[in-house]
Amino acid sequence: MSTMQKTTGWQVVRQRIVLVMAMFWGLAAFLPVGMNYLALVLMLLALLVHGGLAQRLQRVRSHAVFWPMVIFVVVTLAALALQDRMYPETPANLMHGARIVLTLALALSLTRLEARAAVVGVAGAFLGVALMLASFHAGLLPSHGFWMHLTHPSTNKSISAAIVCSMLAAAATSLSVSARGWHRVMAMLVFAVALLVIFTALEQRTAVLGYVLSLLAIAIHQWRGHPVKLGAGVLAVSVFAAGLYTAMPELRQRLDQGATEVQSALDGKVELASWNIRIQMIRHTSDMMWEKPVTGWGVGAWNTQWRERVPDMLDGFNMPHNDLLWMGSQAGLPGALAWLVLMLSTCWAAWRERHWAGRAAFALGVIATFSALVNSATRDATLGLPMLWLLGVMLAYARSGEPQSASAASRGASLEDAGAALQR
Repeated sequence: MSTMQKTTGWQVVRQRIVLVMAMFWGLAAFLPVGMNYLALVLMLLALLVHGGLAQRLQRVRSHAVFWPMVIFVVVTLAALALQDRMYPETPANLMHGARIVLTLALALSLTRLEARAAVVGVAGAFLGVALMLASFHAGLLPSHGFWMHLTHPSTNKSISAAIVCSMLAAAATSLSVSARGWHRVMAMLVFAVALLVIFTALEQRTAVLGYVLSLLAIAIHQWRGHPVKLGAGVLAVSVFAAGLYTAMPELRQRLDQGATEVQSALDGKVELASWNIRIQMIRHTSDMMWEKPVTGWGVGAWNTQWRERVPDMLDGFNMPHNDLLWMGSQAGLPGALAWLVLMLSTCWAAWRERHWAGRAAFALGVIATFSALVNSATRDATLGLPMLWLLGVMLAYARSGEPQSASAASRGASLEDAGAALQR
């Protein structure tokens, strides 16, 4: 065997390692957070083994999200340098910030083939979870910690799974708008199963509302410049949302309960109720930000400031369930703006891509931003790792003009078949 043949063979192995690790991260989306961290580490190691880091760095640097990521890091480090003391949560909060940027950067460094592998992995994991949940609710599986943890509405993994399902439903909807034949059939099947899982097994308000917002995003992206079609699309989404509210008593009850809790909080009552607590968090965290609007209280300061401001019944919470205010309290208005620009840049990058993957990425960016404004969806690793990874890989897949070598195409032939339904 010649030296060139040996080299080529090793290149094939390294490429397949990257594809497998990208797919594994997708598969880990519904697994405990430790597996998500493991997937991140393995993905990083796979890219280091694969080589071509200069090309991957250039791929990230050329993306619209790159400079917002840099600004986010700079502002965070500036807040750290200017704070007058360290807090017990400072190391953890620095890790959270680094993880946000690293997750997006790793995803954006992928080729379209590698990004498709990750999306196929998520879709495969979703089908497995859907089958497992159906079997569990049908009484075919015994009680077990894994799926009990996944389905219990109070756990972060349940919220994370619901958000990922809403993202998959949005991506499938985006594909179905322009797909034809069996591609559309497959997309509608994923859409239907994802919504069924959200509405029956997971029942998360954040995911439901996020999906409704994603439908508006899809309509705006698809029919920009066509006011009549856009108007019809918005009307259809409104009818769909009203139908959900009317036809689903559990959803209606949860939304009505949320409205009651908000009103109770606005009336000055402090209660251990989901949205009452969130209103308290918004109120006190906003105060933190406006008291130190330039520098913030420092990285990791939120927990200390929160405990000093609230009754004992509320001092057990460790995050504000609003990532904009989380950054604002710790790094002032520059931190809040840096986080907001970072999230909006994902939407802007997707907005510029006119095909279905760009439309899907735009919808996913809307879901991610909304989820982070009503929950700690980027700060919390359980939510943030799978959510940001899926958003990032869809952005990588949506990127126009991404070159693919002939060798890469031949090496990924089987994957092309597996991901055919993801293409228009």
